[in-house]
Amino acid sequence: MPYADAGITCIPGLNELRATMADTVYRVIHREDDSFAVEITRSGVLPQTAVGFATEAEATDWIAQDRRLMQAADPFRTPANRKWRGF
Repeated sequence: MPYADAGITCIPGLNELRATMADTVYRVIHREDDSFAVEITRSGVLPQTAVGFATEAEATDWIAQDRRLMQAADPFRTPANRKWRGF
């Protein structure tokens, strides 16, 4: 998978990218003007759209960076698929 290094899984046939964070869904959208946008859906928040990407690869790179920034904002966040283990 080309996006495995970024921690992103491609869902075949849907052109939808899901980060490993269970509450965030990214979807790359090919727009009518041949540019690309990313639709971001987070639980409990209205969907947002980031626009202005010239290529799909640029949009995918932005997704990877957004994911890194989200993790950096809360370094103690326990991923949804892992249980916290106390000391």
